Amino acid sequence: YSAPIELRNKISNSMQFIGEAIQGLTNISKTLNTDIIKDTGITKILSQEILRINSLKTTKINFIYNEEINDISPEIQLILFRISQEAIRNSIIHGHSENIELQMLLNSSLLNFVIKDNGIGFDTKILSEKKFSQGIKNIEKRINSINGTFSINSDKKAGTNILIQIPISK
Repeated sequence: YSAPIELRNKISNSMQFIGEAIQGLTNISKTLNTDIIKDTGITKILSQEILRINSLKTTKINFIYNEEINDISPEIQLILFRISQEAIRNSIIHGHSENIELQMLLNSSLLNFVIKDNGIGFDTKILSEKKFSQGIKNIEKRINSINGTFSINSDKKAGTNILIQIPISK
C-alpha cells in the first residue's frame, strides 16, 4: 500500500515547516543575548516562538508561567531559553510529539520548570549512550551551571516528562 500523492505532499510540507520552525529557534538562540532578554523578558520571547510553532499545526505547545520569571537574572533566563529550545527540538524531532507543555513557575525562591510531551518516549536506560543523549547532556550541563537539579522520566509510547528545579536568590 502506498500513500496517495496528496498525502505524501502534505507530510513533506509538514516536515519542511517543522524544520523551518526549529531552524528559526536556532537562529534566535544565536542572536539572543542577556541585553535582549533584559529588555523583552523570556516569557514574551518564548511566547512568540511558541505562537510561530503552533501556527504550523503539527505540534501544539502550551506555555504556563508566572510573570515573576521575567524578574530573575537575564543570565538564567537565557539558559532557560536554551533549555526550552533543546527540549522542544527533542520533543518534535525525536519524540514526534503532538502536544508539549512548558511550565515555568517561580514559587518563593525555587523555579520549577517542567517540560512534558505526549511523544513516543524512550527507554531512559539509553541515556548513557553518547550519540543519543547529546541534547539531554547539554540540558544537564546548563542546569548544573546554575546549581539546578534535573530529572527525566519517559516510557515508550507514553511521552517524556522533564523536571528542572533551580534555586533563585532574590
